[in-house]
Amino acid sequence: MSELYIAEKKDIADAIASYIWPDGQFEKRLSGKGNGYYRKDDTFVSWAKGHVLALVNPDAYGQQFLKWEEYRCFPQQWLLYSPSDKKDQFNILRELLKTKYDTLYHCGDADREGQLLIDEILQYCGYKGTVKRILINSKDNAGLKRAFDSIEDNRNYQNLLLAGLAREQWDWLIGFNLTRCATVCARRFGYRNTWNIGGVKTPTLALVVNREREIQNFKKTNYFTLKAFFRKDNISFNAMWQPGDSVPQDPEGRVLDRSIADMIRKKVENHDGIVVTVEKKKGTSKPPLPYSLAALQVDAGKLCKLSLTRTLDITEKLYMDKLVSYPRSDCKYLPEAQLADASGILDKLTAIGIKGAAGANPDLKSPAWNDNKISAHHAIIPTGVAPKDLKEDEAAVYRLICERYVLQFYPDCQYETTKFSLNISDETFTGSGKIILFPGYTSLLRKDVTEDIENNENIRLPNLSQGENLGVPQNVDLQAKETKPPKRFTEVSLLDAMINIYRFMDKDNPYRKKMMEVKEGASADSKGIGTPATRNVIIASLYDNQKNRKLPTFCSLNKKGEIVPTDIGFSLIDNVPAELGQPDTRAMMEMELDSIEAGEGSYPKFLDEAKEMVLKNIAFFENHKFTEPVMKHFKCPVCKNGELLLRYSPATKNKFFVCENENCIHPDSGRKVYYNCTAEEEPVIEFCPDDQSVLIRINGKNGFFWSCPKCRKTFNDINGRPDLTGKKKSMKGGKK
Repeated sequence: MSELYIAEKKDIADAIASYIWPDGQFEKRLSGKGNGYYRKDDTFVSWAKGHVLALVNPDAYGQQFLKWEEYRCFPQQWLLYSPSDKKDQFNILRELLKTKYDTLYHCGDADREGQLLIDEILQYCGYKGTVKRILINSKDNAGLKRAFDSIEDNRNYQNLLLAGLAREQWDWLIGFNLTRCATVCARRFGYRNTWNIGGVKTPTLALVVNREREIQNFKKTNYFTLKAFFRKDNISFNAMWQPGDSVPQDPEGRVLDRSIADMIRKKVENHDGIVVTVEKKKGTSKPPLPYSLAALQVDAGKLCKLSLTRTLDITEKLYMDKLVSYPRSDCKYLPEAQLADASGILDKLTAIGIKGAAGANPDLKSPAWNDNKISAHHAIIPTGVAPKDLKEDEAAVYRLICERYVLQFYPDCQYETTKFSLNISDETFTGSGKIILFPGYTSLLRKDVTEDIENNENIRLPNLSQGENLGVPQNVDLQAKETKPPKRFTEVSLLDAMINIYRFMDKDNPYRKKMMEVKEGASADSKGIGTPATRNVIIASLYDNQKNRKLPTFCSLNKKGEIVPTDIGFSLIDNVPAELGQPDTRAMMEMELDSIEAGEGSYPKFLDEAKEMVLKNIAFFENHKFTEPVMKHFKCPVCKNGELLLRYSPATKNKFFVCENENCIHPDSGRKVYYNCTAEEEPVIEFCPDDQSVLIRINGKNGFFWSCPKCRKTFNDINGRPDLTGKKKSMKGGKK
């Protein structure tokens, strides 16, 4: 019986080969750089390298698209090509697919992208045989057995493929057409930069820009509160004043006049406090669900100070080492069948000293075990394989995953909340408190995490009864406070905003309510903008253009790790149409993709709507009067015509300026001139005091110095600038 397994990446292929050939007796045909396949008899195992096929560049649809001024491109038939760094492995797959197998197993990751990248290979190569689908969520033997016991017909995942195609082609239409159109149209108004328009990147940038505008426009408001302190049964507690309707307040219910608050303080400080109402309520809180990728990134950022990308890289390495399940998961739930593995996993975690593992009860079943809330993936959990030689940050992330898993086997926390109101000289004061009746899982949590779960209501309260006289307050404290501006986004808080994007959507948008409703669903973290696998890349691209260092950045990171828009970032959001800058469009698109995936939406209709949206936005840009550029412009001191453009050198990891005129060279040296960049992103332009020729900064064997190409004089370098007041030195001899 002939079989071919195609995994998304080599590590999954390795796991499959080890599983189906546990004796290790199989042929490895490897050709270097991670290319090749495995074979035993008529069974083959190979792999893609992520997307070994990609959508072609626009000029493949017509030579006219070589020019940026041509941007209305709407392919009737989408074409693919194999990028040069993937071509060798693709050719291996294409050769393997020339054979028709009894069964071909599609082993791509269990999501839209994983479905798409293997299916598009099969379609491109014209494969017509029987195809089965294997969904692998973890590489340990138990996880692989579950996957192989649940093999399905690949045709069951046709809608998942269509959703993946729709997303890929929608992003291409937006990215190509609107980036070109916006860039070309903006140049008529003096802009020089490339305006990268993206379905996720643009609304994400808008979140940052809008937040910065809120901060810039924020006006501090001083207000005043009163807190009355009492003591009963050796327990001190307090209550806050609730101003009545007769007290002047701002729209947020704050008292802005100190004299009024002081008058009330004097009014109540010598009068008895009478208990008016007491309301007690018992409740429980359940353990937090296991981690999705986003939830793990948030906690790793807060508790371990790790970036989103570093957390993902670590989690993928842990997965590669078979220590945890599939990392790029948007789900926080677990299949009920895996509950049988709990006892063995807990024993392994106990052996390596994971907090709470020894006291966990595998017979308990938390809400995490729910088949109805499992989508393509399940939550990230430990496999039970013992780790070896983990680095400090790897161990920290692994512990987070393990400790969250352990919590699923601890009882609920039981508590009692009390809310009360007092009357003091006809003024109302209210307070609340919470006592823990049984800590349950909270006994394992850090103190600050426990307080967060308890909503910071951890004051002790004595037993209070309606009508009780508490006597005169021990103290009535008048507190002067001031409003605070909203905080800038960090990587972690921006990730949270992308996941919970409904908070930033128009309240009248019907999709907003739908997105709120699915937040507790199977794949809650996917119901925002971006995907678990791409959000960290989108966020990083705001301030670091990894793919093209020549492009300007829309944001920068300050020393506090806060994301701050640049002038270009402000300009882009100020000039794009509302539907591109608001999160509503992308959020609605994600919901429509879910509809296609569920078999309810239409893939052709989705692309027709995408084309309509692109054409509408093209019309907007072509008729839009762009705001005046706010970025600084620097004329080239050499040719006097060109403008100096900011660039980045991957080799030196430094920014620099260079003239936009490709033919601009120094008249004395005959070479292109590159200018250092200051911290304020301005070029360092210096002239020889004798002949006014532009000086060149040179890195010599003894360090940097400055040279005049015309008179050949040199100058010492001081903090990146020439010392024009010191002794000039000849190029020949002497310390530079």
